[in-house]
Amino acid sequence: MESSLPLSNEVASLVSQTKTSHDLWTLLKNTYAKASRNHLKQLKERLRMASKDMTDHVLRGLNDGYRAVIDGVNARDTPITFDDLLEKLLIQELSIVAAQRQTPAPVRPNYNNKPQSGQFHAPSNQRTSNRKPFLGRCQWCNVEGHVLSQCQLFKQQHPDIPPPPRNSPTHTGHAQAYAAGAGPSQNNFLVDSGATHHVT
Repeated sequence: MESSLPLSNEVASLVSQTKTSHDLWTLLKNTYAKASRNHLKQLKERLRMASKDMTDHVLRGLNDGYRAVIDGVNARDTPITFDDLLEKLLIQELSIVAAQRQTPAPVRPNYNNKPQSGQFHAPSNQRTSNRKPFLGRCQWCNVEGHVLSQCQLFKQQHPDIPPPPRNSPTHTGHAQAYAAGAGPSQNNFLVDSGATHHVT
């Protein structure tokens, strides 16, 4: 059973001039196995083009999370090596994973305070204010809209630790630290500065 391999036009024209397999191998060896300077330059150029094609192929397959890497590689004056590209992609991937870990869980509405049928709520005598809603973040779960003393996740995970009390209006603005637990031998501390934003 004879199998044929496709040959390029260049190789086919060389092969057609040989009569024996020994002549064929000798011709191919002399033509392609010589480490001439021109041949090395040609191989080097082919490899560079293959690397460039590989880089372009990899960049086309990335999503918008890697936009900074894509823009950086495209803005370079010199081509990036594949190893350098791989390093940049790994660093960006670690950054994306870290950002996903810090993303808060979506807030689900709580309908526990919804009036039931037959209940009547009289209007309050207290004055209503046009204050903006609280937009701070919880120090425990990093969700907007509540503080540690109101955090349901904290209460579920640590039912034996009472959350710090809310600041009274006379002490608003003063940072306070509250110790968790009853005895001085315990090292579990919860710190609530009362701040809605922290600079790090």
